[in-house]
Amino acid sequence: MKKDKSELWEKYWSGESSLEEENLLFGNPGDLPVAGPEKSFRKGIVALRGEKPKAIPKPYAGLPWQRLAAGVALLCTIAACWWGYESYREQQRKQAYLQVVAAMELIQEQLQRGSQELENVENLKYLNTGADWYEINNQHQR
Repeated sequence: MKKDKSELWEKYWSGESSLEEENLLFGNPGDLPVAGPEKSFRKGIVALRGEKPKAIPKPYAGLPWQRLAAGVALLCTIAACWWGYESYREQQRKQAYLQVVAAMELIQEQLQRGSQELENVENLKYLNTGADWYEINNQHQR
């Protein structure tokens, strides 16, 4: 009997045992005497075979109107994002235009100021006496 048990375990561990031999090993605890670590293993297998499978509920599939509502909400969100982006782009265009206008005004001011300074330098070129210089300064201060 001991030899049969050892042979059955060897066949089982090598994967060559038949269903009947596995039933002899794990079927009834009283069929074959088992000792040592194989006893606890056998008890575990017997306990696993005695368990009933747990019923798992089916996943909840949403109702058709929920799918439709989710689709509409998604489309509304996309439309709102697109509309917001378009208004943002328009605002950026206006801001860029105002910056260009301000830069052009600054350039115009600087050119006018430069022209006035150049006119003063041109007048200095033709000064012959200090009196001429005094007259030109008085004209600009008035």
